[in-house]
Order: sequence, then structure tokens, then C-alpha cells
Amino acid sequence: MAEEILREDNERRNYVRLDSVFPVTFRIMESDAKTCLSEWLQGFTNNLGKGGLCLRINNINAQTLQLIRKKDLLICVEIELPLSPHPVKATARVSWIQPVGEEGGNKYLVGLNYDKIENFQN
Repeated sequence: MAEEILREDNERRNYVRLDSVFPVTFRIMESDAKTCLSEWLQGFTNNLGKGGLCLRINNINAQTLQLIRKKDLLICVEIELPLSPHPVKATARVSWIQPVGEEGGNKYLVGLNYDKIENFQN
């Protein structure tokens, strides 16, 4: 069965992406940012830029995957950067999702567009 991909084939990036892997803690929220729909979960950046990031999620369960596929929700992320005492915190919206590899499994890449990024301070 083919996976639905929300990304358009003619996607053009507005910002340069940094292909680096950093730990990410994330939580799925209602679009009002008041109601949590998941516990804190673990992922990694596949790449990141000024406008968003590609989140790699390994071992995602079916319930979490179903939540991420909903269009009207927020993803609260905390990105751990090297040499920074505090994570970068942001809220983002899902723009696309696709499985990793051809074997299916439970590994996915999720494209996120930032909604809000907290001021970064060292």
C-alpha cells in the first residue's frame, strides 16, 4: 500500500537547509496549543533551516502516526544544539510525511514548518 505524501513534487525551499542530526524532543498539541495529545517523544533532525525542519522519528506507534497525519495540530519541538545550555524551542505544523525506506516499518520523516520560535539565548 502506498503511503500518502503531503509534500508537492514541485516544492521549492525558501531557506538553506543544514543537513545535521540533533536530538529533538517533541509533543503533539491541539491547534490552540493548550491541549496535549501526546507525551514527550524522541526524534532527530534530518535537516533544519530557518523556515522549518525535517524530523526523523524511529519506532513510531500507530496512534502517534495517526495524530501526526491530522492537519490541524501543532508540534512543540525542543532541539538540542551542541554547545548550547538550553534547547531551541519552537512550535511547528506538519507539511508532509513519508516513510523511511521501502520496507515500510515504523520509521518516518516529517516535514515541519515553524509557526513560532522562541528567542535563542546562550
